[in-house]
Amino acid sequence: MKTFKIGDLVEIKSWDEMVNEFGLDEVGDIECSHSFTSSMIHLCGKKLNIEEINEFDEVIFDVLETEEWNISMDMIKHVKSD
Repeated sequence: MKTFKIGDLVEIKSWDEMVNEFGLDEVGDIECSHSFTSSMIHLCGKKLNIEEINEFDEVIFDVLETEEWNISMDMIKHVKSD
C-alpha cells in the first residue's frame, strides 16, 4: 500500500479505476477496505489535502467532514506534480 501523510495532495480514484483494482460486491459496491458505493461517485476525481489519518487508516478531509464519508487509503492516489 502507498504511504500517505497529513498534508499530501491526493485524488480520489475514479470509479473505473477502483472497479478494475478491487471488483464489485453482490450489491454493486466496490470491494476496497471500506465499501465505495455508487452514492459516493461524485467524490471521484476530487483533489484534496489530507487533514488527518485516523486509527482505522481512514483519510479525513475537512472539506468532506459534513458529508461523513469513510475514505480509506486504497481509494486515493497521490497527485503527480507537473
